[in-house]
Amino acid sequence: MNEKYPEIKINLLAVKENYRTICRLLVGGPIVSAMVKNDAYGLGAQRISCSLYEAGCRDFWVAYIQEALDIRNVLPPDANVYYLQGFCHTDLELLPANNIVPVINSLPEFNVVKNKGLRFVLHVDTGLTRLGMRRRDLDAILPNLAQEQILYVISHLANEYGGQHDWQQKRNFDEILAKILNVTCVKESLTASNVLNLDESFHYDLVRVGAFLYGIQGGGIRPLNVLTIKAKILQMYDVPKGTCIGYGATHVTDRKTKVAIISIGYGDGIKRQLSNVGNVLFYDSNKNLYKARILGNISMDSMACDITDVSSGVAVEGADAILIDDTYTINDMANAAQTIPYEILTSINFKSKRIKLTYVE
Repeated sequence: MNEKYPEIKINLLAVKENYRTICRLLVGGPIVSAMVKNDAYGLGAQRISCSLYEAGCRDFWVAYIQEALDIRNVLPPDANVYYLQGFCHTDLELLPANNIVPVINSLPEFNVVKNKGLRFVLHVDTGLTRLGMRRRDLDAILPNLAQEQILYVISHLANEYGGQHDWQQKRNFDEILAKILNVTCVKESLTASNVLNLDESFHYDLVRVGAFLYGIQGGGIRPLNVLTIKAKILQMYDVPKGTCIGYGATHVTDRKTKVAIISIGYGDGIKRQLSNVGNVLFYDSNKNLYKARILGNISMDSMACDITDVSSGVAVEGADAILIDDTYTINDMANAAQTIPYEILTSINFKSKRIKLTYVE
């Protein structure tokens, strides 16, 4: 591996501890399950799922059946694997053999599984207006539900901050549940990572936690950071006041400036919205922190930053520039880019052959 390649470390110990934190805070309450869709938000679903299983997790959610098959290949038989979207009739023969449970979102999907003796999850829309069974369709299938193996009825909140819309969705969910429970016995799930922001009545039987596991903060409880990204200084030079930097000449220096060129860019998944507003970090031997602002537009494979005020001997050619760590987290980067941390995380090109990726466990 080229020593100038960017480096990413994923801390599986921190992922486990974030899971255990949710479990401790909800002790005696709902089952805590894990959302590992989109390759565990890019972090590697197989590695993440195995670590979460070691931490006690037994319920895992993905988006598509291929994702479900991928993690089923590495998880023990007692793990429950559900997939949220994309169910079709060609999946039927794969489900019992692989112990995978589909989520049914619509009347046509229900018509495929009914009377097949399959276990499934029923998803109802309560106000997010995305996937999910609509009320008129639910009314149509109610007479058939007593003969089906429905493991959970689930929905998804639009906000998860305990506001008026959340409460309206909960009322909608409870009304739907009342109809279903008149016909058959089911378990329920409504909330995701921000469950800790909500009244206990939102907890139901199971919560589906994703973002919190991966260091994304959505409420008052701060998760452990799970990600470190660093890149090397490729070159350094001094430029006079009035020098244009980067494509489009979007930055012009307002003083004599020492510039460092860092070996990472938007081709590695670093958002261009960080151009001229984001920071990279440097640490001296005593762990003192220096922030260096990104200058100009981020390029595909590199970016420039201002190291004028970084202590002499700290920012040198070959030194590490930190983009994300325990001090400057994915949440901080998202704030700087004026986007959400989910987008930051899922944009990072973890599988690039020119990124040195390691797991801490």
